[in-house]
Amino acid sequence: MKVFLRRLLPCVLAILMVISPATSLSASVKADEDTFTYQGRDYQKSKDVPAIYIENVYGLNVYNYVDCTIVAVDKIGGQLTPVADRNATVRIRGNSTSSGPKKPYNIKFSANTDLFGMGKGKRFCLIANLYDPTLIRNHMVFEFARDLGMQYTLDSMLVDVYYNGSYVGCYQLCEAATEDDSRVDIDCSKGDYIIERDAREDYGTTYITTSLGHRFGINEPENTTNAQRIAIENHLRMAENAIRSRDIEQVKKYFDLESIIDSYICLEFFKNVDIVVGSTRFYCKDGKIHGGPVWDYDLSSGNCSSTYYVSYNNNFGDSAEGIWCNHIWYDDLLLIDEYKEMLYDRYLEVQDQIINLYRDNVRGKNAIDSIIGNASTSINRNFTEAPWRPGRNYSELMRIPDSTYETNVEHLRAWLERRNTWLLTHWGLNSRVKPKLKDTSYSYSGTYLLGFKPETTVFELESIFSEKVTIDTVGEIISTGDSFRGQGASYYAVVEGDINCDGKVTPADYILLKQTLAGTYKPTGAAYKAACMDKKQPKEENAQRIKEYRLTGRWE
Repeated sequence: MKVFLRRLLPCVLAILMVISPATSLSASVKADEDTFTYQGRDYQKSKDVPAIYIENVYGLNVYNYVDCTIVAVDKIGGQLTPVADRNATVRIRGNSTSSGPKKPYNIKFSANTDLFGMGKGKRFCLIANLYDPTLIRNHMVFEFARDLGMQYTLDSMLVDVYYNGSYVGCYQLCEAATEDDSRVDIDCSKGDYIIERDAREDYGTTYITTSLGHRFGINEPENTTNAQRIAIENHLRMAENAIRSRDIEQVKKYFDLESIIDSYICLEFFKNVDIVVGSTRFYCKDGKIHGGPVWDYDLSSGNCSSTYYVSYNNNFGDSAEGIWCNHIWYDDLLLIDEYKEMLYDRYLEVQDQIINLYRDNVRGKNAIDSIIGNASTSINRNFTEAPWRPGRNYSELMRIPDSTYETNVEHLRAWLERRNTWLLTHWGLNSRVKPKLKDTSYSYSGTYLLGFKPETTVFELESIFSEKVTIDTVGEIISTGDSFRGQGASYYAVVEGDINCDGKVTPADYILLKQTLAGTYKPTGAAYKAACMDKKQPKEENAQRIKEYRLTGRWE
């Protein structure tokens, strides 16, 4: 009888799946409830991220697509539309990551589905990030690429995943890189295509090797005809001939250099070691090759084993490895002076975005703290309720992790800062990061410029530099905390004594200074500098400063 029931169950499940296609549940679910009900069953919502439930009769280890039910619902209080599909399919995805105990999955809905506002599509990916002890490298790079303006960067979010009723961890949900007007908006019928750096034949379906010896798998069109393959080969040969010519105008006919440069910055800055074997994509649209979408950065940013890719791993981020991303077309492009200057100008231009990855700046809270803050409960559950631990080494490919989640995060933060510092030095860009001063009464202190007098005008600020600056201020005078930039990163102006950040020194600032010295008020950032609180002085000297300030409006 048990054998009969076990054989009957898949058949019953298949019949039920046919009855119920992908369904939107927006009308039947209340956002503020802790659970929601579908088909008579209650599903628990997560606290800070959406949740995805996968159910099948085959278990976790499904390497080919099998039938399943998928139910996806937003976090408690969230407004994203829930989705349920009893006719979906699921399989394990990935290459090296597929052998890990925390399996990554591809999920496929029975019809085009707008999952959590990502745009309609059938295929989505659940990335396990098992080899990244911070869980955030992939998502952080995706968001960085989007911030740079790279088109068709895949939508991504952290989610809780349940498989057959059991919580299996915090995953990264993202779109699949496919031809679609809501994914990579190309038209393969008109000669467009997506290719992926490929070193092994088992990574794709159709392969080509270019005239410069670069091997690619063709991702789209998915079922490549022989005529399409020949057309792609011919186009790539002409593109590489343009690179060989070192004529920038010829290169521009075949490459969208802005996106090529942005993709190079992602690969080089984060030191994605997988560029050699795969995971690096280009798409061709209307005859021009573009960089992206970005993909697979879990072993980037100081998370590669020193025994993996020995000649160019990324343990340190500085001169210990140096420049390594001279692969595919990038090394040849860097021989073209005009291209190199475009790269340097762009790297300076995006300094605020790069710095904001690891440190608060004019763009607000840094990306590391923002991502973790928005998903802290889910990340904690991944290491406490699921069987994954932050200090465990799950692969010989990854760096041996630190014992706590927090130390792994700080390793990532320090690596990013060290890498940016090294690249600026190696490329000779340090002198171009800060606007050059021609007035020696002003001086830089970290990200601040000191020496401003109260009610300094915008015109006066512009006059102290020997180059053009862009100033972010709301009035005609400079206030503490106003930012400016030249070719590189943004810096804050500090008007000494202007603690309330209005550009003037008034009794209101005096009151704030007294409260600061008494410990009842804590200015931060530029205001802290304006109060001179980083000057280590005894209490009696601070008291004298207050007295003189009341008489003169300044202190020395």
